[in-house]
Amino acid sequence: MSPMTPRQAASLVVLAAIWGSSFLFIRIAVDELGPAVLTEARVLLAALPVAAFVLARGGRLTLGERRRDFLVLGTFAAALPFGLIAVAELELPASLASILNATPPIWSAVIAALLFGERFTPRLAAGLGLALGGVALVVGLAPVDVDLPFVLAALAMLVSGALYGAMGLFSARRMKGVAPLTLVVGQHAAAALVLVPAVALVPVREAPDVGEWGAVLALGLICTALAFVLYFRLIAEVGATRTLTVTFLVPVFGVLWGAVFLGEELRPAQGLGALVLLAGVWLVVRR
Repeated sequence: MSPMTPRQAASLVVLAAIWGSSFLFIRIAVDELGPAVLTEARVLLAALPVAAFVLARGGRLTLGERRRDFLVLGTFAAALPFGLIAVAELELPASLASILNATPPIWSAVIAALLFGERFTPRLAAGLGLALGGVALVVGLAPVDVDLPFVLAALAMLVSGALYGAMGLFSARRMKGVAPLTLVVGQHAAAALVLVPAVALVPVREAPDVGEWGAVLALGLICTALAFVLYFRLIAEVGATRTLTVTFLVPVFGVLWGAVFLGEELRPAQGLGALVLLAGVWLVVRR
């Protein structure tokens, strides 16, 4: 297998930096907009520009042929995990949320073993144990009061990771042959429809200011639309396994942006917990 080119390596780092910043933008905007409206704005801003780009270039969006699959993806790969992350960040610092978001490869491997007959190897068991131990360290040693809302928020982050892992398997089995840009549009357009009742039930909490609207635009256009375009291009060029290494870089940028722009603190013991968690992920994703 040929090594990654400098452009591909740079694209991977840029993708990690973008996804790491998503936790910053959510933390900035979620208190005022609320999780439902923020998530709806995010998926709409992801779907509409990509759809316009495809149509402007004379492409076709054959969404109706797989509307049930897109509904599943929109619900469980976008609406629910994005919403859970937004709810969690009402309680969690952005840096901590980014660390807890590193678990999808673990859940993907566990679900594949439980549902699709793949071997539950000693390496997978060790990786799962290390990851859970790292989560316990990161959460238990957080520089905040570890009360019930905080624990529930951490669990919401883990559930979102499990949904990402499960939907990765779903996409690999059900969405073969679908153009990546069509996949981005279909997934997020379906999510926008699914979220309409939540927006009606959970309206805007306070009027956002210019900075918070800027965070919403960055979250939808850059952290979702652009990021998924980069993500699918990298998968096409270097494969899914190499692209998964972005998992190790996202928490680094999430912690960095949280510290620089929000003044968040990460204790040394929490940093050790993050390393333990990522060591577990590495055991699972390495060949």
